[in-house]
Amino acid sequence: MKGFFNLIGLIAGIFLFAVLVDQITPLKQLDAYLKEHPQPWAGLTLGAAAVGFGLLILVWISWGQLTGRPMSEDEAREFMSRNAGTPVVNRVFRGKAAGIATPEGVATFRQVKDAFRTGNWLRDPRMRVFCVGTVGLLLLLLGGFGFFVVTGPPAVKVICAGALLYAFGRTAWAFWQA
Repeated sequence: MKGFFNLIGLIAGIFLFAVLVDQITPLKQLDAYLKEHPQPWAGLTLGAAAVGFGLLILVWISWGQLTGRPMSEDEAREFMSRNAGTPVVNRVFRGKAAGIATPEGVATFRQVKDAFRTGNWLRDPRMRVFCVGTVGLLLLLLGGFGFFVVTGPPAVKVICAGALLYAFGRTAWAFWQA
């Protein structure tokens, strides 16, 4: 029963929010302008989303290429020494290593920021994946939420713009702190 009243309260709150947002004059003027002239803005947002999605696909393909190569001799030796058991055994092998090299799939904001600052993202394929992925994800968010800012009703404009501002603000703050 408590969940039912919470649901009714949430629906009433959303309805009240939509009614109040619809009364803001500058937002009504922006909505009227975008209804009359949606074309350059809708095209820009869809273009940004398409470029961002394309960059993310490129990143996924690049990551697959990075993880799909055979181990080098040094990587295989290091892998075998880590996974050999408690007495560390320095095993010697002959021929090609029978494993797939998988780089660690994490990077901190500090590493990405340093890669952009030093230009290391142009030289290191692992950091290039993270840096291009960061740009692609931000463009996809901008285009996806921006499209609904352009085409949606005033309440949707406020919610999507707020979500965009929050996401970009938190990301900028994290990069600033890194």
